[in-house]
Amino acid sequence: MAKGKHSGTSTPKAAELVDDFARCLGDLESTLLTAKRHGFRVGSHTHYAPKGRHQVTAVRRTFLTLKSAFTSEQFAGARTQLARIEPLIEELSVGLGRPAGEVLEVLRRVQQIVGSDLVSQTQRIDLGASSAKTMSPLETKILDALDRVIPTTALSYKQVLQDLNGQNRFSYRGTAAELREVLRELLDYLAPDSEVLRVVKLNPDQKRPSMKQKATFILKNRGVGDTTRKTAEDSVSAVENSVGSLARSVYDRGSVSTHIAATRTEVLTFKGYAEAVLAELLQIHA
Repeated sequence: MAKGKHSGTSTPKAAELVDDFARCLGDLESTLLTAKRHGFRVGSHTHYAPKGRHQVTAVRRTFLTLKSAFTSEQFAGARTQLARIEPLIEELSVGLGRPAGEVLEVLRRVQQIVGSDLVSQTQRIDLGASSAKTMSPLETKILDALDRVIPTTALSYKQVLQDLNGQNRFSYRGTAAELREVLRELLDYLAPDSEVLRVVKLNPDQKRPSMKQKATFILKNRGVGDTTRKTAEDSVSAVENSVGSLARSVYDRGSVSTHIAATRTEVLTFKGYAEAVLAELLQIHA
């Protein structure tokens, strides 16, 4: 967690506070995923109960820090999103005795608000001129195209660029998740479930079309050739599985510094895959 007193008066500080909160949510998510996988309740587990309580306390503390920072009128939008989150935080605070899957559902509702609406509101204050100075021509084209069709997704993409250009990241798992959601949101916009389901048959364990199926649907409708389509499909699969890949890779690394450097490299690789697909979907050509 970033040290020192944050101030809500500038975008970098606001972004740091949101990052702190998101990181604490991610720590709790990891514990809950372990509990769900092994079929125990965190609150009654000898080893995980103290860890879970500590993580819930961290979530609550960083949330209260956000509330205290976003008090001025310029953060009215952020305060609205925090008001949506607050009852969910209360659920998490008393929920560790419930089945892990149920608690995960609450946590992911918080993460959804944080990852889209709250980030969007804080980024609207200042879209981050520092990241704009280092954008490549392709990044600029993708950002402009996204802003024309889905402005909130454009903000998420800008957040990814800012995360990867910054020097003080402690984790890039949230960046990978943000990147995946950028691609998911564009696919959902271009290929609504109802349209895809007219021509795609789901597997028994599927509840909705996958990102890969949506990409295939869009590119086939555009008459894109098999080779180009196969490359895009493989790239979508890599991005779709990126967060899980990063989580697994944690166990293969000894030091924190090695982990941070390696995960940043992995996210940059996923970013290359994602941007190739984004450019194809947005019909951006060099």
